[in-house]
Amino acid sequence: MKQFFDHDLKGLSAPDWMTSSATRLRAATALAALVLATACASGGTRINANGPLTSEDLIAGRFADVSDALRRLRPGWMNRVRGIFIDGHSVPFESLDLEPISGVAEIRLLQCDRAMIKYSVRCVSSTYLEITRKRIPQAEAHP
Repeated sequence: MKQFFDHDLKGLSAPDWMTSSATRLRAATALAALVLATACASGGTRINANGPLTSEDLIAGRFADVSDALRRLRPGWMNRVRGIFIDGHSVPFESLDLEPISGVAEIRLLQCDRAMIKYSVRCVSSTYLEITRKRIPQAEAHP
């Protein structure tokens, strides 16, 4: 590799080789490779700090429970949350430690205005956590 660069840069002063089109191309290629490697290392998951977490996101991470998943996938969420709703019921924060990942369909942040309409909470500027469990088809629920 060193020989390739030495040969390519012969006769160029430092400012010339830094601005040559070949060097810019190498830098762009290296940056693209770094971005691609980072995306592959993250498992190709989308990066959206406020977007909902789906069952696919949760299962792929092999988390112990919902609390573990939130700490690792959305670390800032719990600092913003005033209350938690699981399938429409208000629950204590400790419930997240007991909620299995396998039963969760989606986890999302719910802003105050939506929480007021959906759950009749009184708030001004609070954020709530909304967890929707997976639905069990009727045939499986009652054999």
